Amino acid sequence: MTPALRAMLDQLGPIPACIQNSRYDILAYNATYGRLLCDLDALAPEDRNCLWLAFTDADWRASMVDVAEVNRTIVAKFRAAMAEHLAEPAWKALLARLEARSPEFRELWARHEVLGVGAKTKYVRNAHVGLLHLEHTNLWLGPAAGPRLVTMVPVDEESRARLEQLARLERLARPARLDHRERPEPPEPEPLRSPQAPELRTPAAV
Repeated sequence: MTPALRAMLDQLGPIPACIQNSRYDILAYNATYGRLLCDLDALAPEDRNCLWLAFTDADWRASMVDVAEVNRTIVAKFRAAMAEHLAEPAWKALLARLEARSPEFRELWARHEVLGVGAKTKYVRNAHVGLLHLEHTNLWLGPAAGPRLVTMVPVDEESRARLEQLARLERLARPARLDHRERPEPPEPEPLRSPQAPELRTPAAV
């Protein structure tokens, strides 16, 4: 995640925004997005995936007004995206994890529905500020199969005012919270050190 992208996410506030890859991993997000559907800061980085949260996280599911339709749509989009990544271990691991955890996901996956990624308006019931009417938009940062900027733009003034309220609440809470809004880079391995030869000591003269 470059400093420019990080700054862009922050400048978009109070509009919720994040960077996602085609596997629906949430790579980075601004403060408002971090509290829009659930508390992303409280989750392990490997669990910050829209598909995983849609089928396993109670707060995320409660925020979706029409969770059944939203989940049907995201599974169909995931199937379409996976067509180009069938042999990749990370994609197969996510699919196996979802099938092992969620009967609902297994049932939707068995339908073999396919949808492309596109803009759509949706209703979100935020736990802190109430009902929001938002337009979900995507802006690709490179090839269409790569990372994209996802924004949730308010459709009406009431939703805009509530997002501003959510941003104020987040600013008040931020000093007491660690900033986990990016997936951490894996630590670099420590360089190997050559074993030191044992020090030879000469017996003292008697």
